[in-house]
Amino acid sequence: ILRIQRDTTANRFAIAVAARPAEGSAVFREKGCARCHDSTGGEQLGPPLRERAASLPQLVTAMWNHAPHMYEAMQQAKLPYPTLTYDETGQLVAYLYLTGYSDAPGDPEHGKELFTSKHCARCHTGDGEGGAPPAQRLAHADSPIYWTQALWNHAAAMEARMTRMGIAWPHFQANEVRDLFAYVRQQEGRSASEITVPAADPDRGWQVFQAKYCINCHALRKADSPIVVNTATATTAQRPRGPVLGSDGKLPPTFSQFGEAMLNHFPDMNRAMRTVGQAPPTFEAQEMVDLAVFL
Repeated sequence: ILRIQRDTTANRFAIAVAARPAEGSAVFREKGCARCHDSTGGEQLGPPLRERAASLPQLVTAMWNHAPHMYEAMQQAKLPYPTLTYDETGQLVAYLYLTGYSDAPGDPEHGKELFTSKHCARCHTGDGEGGAPPAQRLAHADSPIYWTQALWNHAAAMEARMTRMGIAWPHFQANEVRDLFAYVRQQEGRSASEITVPAADPDRGWQVFQAKYCINCHALRKADSPIVVNTATATTAQRPRGPVLGSDGKLPPTFSQFGEAMLNHFPDMNRAMRTVGQAPPTFEAQEMVDLAVFL
């Protein structure tokens, strides 16, 4: 009887597994998925992880349709067919969905052009006389979103200095941050093609969304919906002044483009927050990528 109750409970709550992509990444490796699928599209038996469906139901459908072909390929390769628990399946799907937002390798040559045209080279000179670290010391990160976090934390000081120098704040188009990142990584002697998939946590991202006051200006539903209550402070948030960021909004398709949108938005956000006596938030550890995954 206890076993029947346990199995019934597992079935009933299988659809409510909390998404933990970092655990899904471990499942992906432990179950041998990485033998045939990788994130770059290199030599492999199965499709690369970046070939993501547009929605979670479409991803699950693709996995179901792919199962017979996968079984045949694994038999030919003499690989054991994996079995998954309900929780492992939920985490694996969360991880696979997340990899669809990871970035393809950038173009360092285009990044080099951007480094000059965006006036980065005015301060980040090779001889250090520009008063800022040279390009060779700018890539202490494993993905564009972590690099964006470092740029964001430096943005207030950077904007003030650019204003004094008469330089306009740069506006980034799609994949320009990714290409800049590839260039500075190359300058540091690191591979521009190796980009990790962040081990992010959407639950932590929700906490960041509240703690960093994003909730005060950005709705997760349409602006005419009820005002959201900040559960972290037990206060009612002001009616949003910024773009809607939830399912009613339109988010960028990759982590680097999420970073571009953040950086492009910085001057307006800085001014808006200063008018209410607040400084723009800074991010630590992997808070920005947690925020991106939550959204």
